[in-house]
Formats: sequence, structure tokens, C-alpha cells
Amino acid sequence: MYRRTSGFSLIELMTVLAVIAILAGMAGPALARTVERLRARAAVSQLANDIASARMTAVARNEAVTLCPSVDFRRCTDRPDWSSGWIVFLDGSRSRQPAPRDMLATHEAIGHGIRLSASTGRTYIRLQPGGWASGTNLSIRSCADDRGIARLVMNNAARV
Repeated sequence: MYRRTSGFSLIELMTVLAVIAILAGMAGPALARTVERLRARAAVSQLANDIASARMTAVARNEAVTLCPSVDFRRCTDRPDWSSGWIVFLDGSRSRQPAPRDMLATHEAIGHGIRLSASTGRTYIRLQPGGWASGTNLSIRSCADDRGIARLVMNNAARV
């Protein structure tokens, strides 16, 4: 009598695994670029949220609030590179450097391979007590491997 067995043969299993490996190899780079794009957009979104929060704080407290790039989260840097993180602090004295009691928020580095840089070379954003931003319009570009992914543009009314 003939008895039928169910299951997969080794050849069938190896064929399915080969197809899965080929598909994974094709999808891997596309998935990596998608994750990179999402991280860059999340960094721009976080900076926009911090600007909006700083604007509301400046109006509510009737005191200037400054955002600036920082490496150690205690002092502002003089570079327009925001990739290492940034700090938000009350800046009533207009010193552009925070006192420990004036610190409102910090945001850590956005991750490997993602850069945030101000196109105009601005190293800080000061929001006046009336809610307006001092200086010129600001554009911060988010790049990954020298490809522009997202951009934050802020006008003098501190609208992003």
C-alpha cells in the first residue's frame, strides 16, 4: 500500500529559505533608508516642539527664552550644528549662556549619521517676551549622509 507523508522535503525548505534571503537582501537597504528618514524627521519635529514650548514659556513668564546647540548640556556652543543636542533656558540677562536655575529643557543627540545644521550660521534662537524671535528667519536642515531629508523654517514671529 502507498502511504502519503505530509511535510516538506529538504529541497523545498532550502528553496523557500533562498527566496526569503533574496527578498530580505533587497528590502534591507530600503528599510535602512526609511528608518534614517524617520529619525531625521523626528529630530526636526522635536526641535519644532521645543521652539513652540519656548515661545509659550517666554510669553507666559514675560522673559526671554533661548535655545542653542550644546554638547555638554550646560553651555551653548558657538557652532551652528544642532546634531549634538540643544538646551532651552530662561535668558533674561541676554547672556546666551544658561545658569543652572534657568534651565528649562535639554534634548540629547539625535543619533549617528543624522545632522541638523542652521543654514544661516545661527548658533541660538532667542524668543522675546512678546513671543517674537529675534534676528532673521531661520532654516535648519536635517541631513543624513549629505542628503537633505527635512527642513525646519521659522519666521520672526516664531512660527515654524
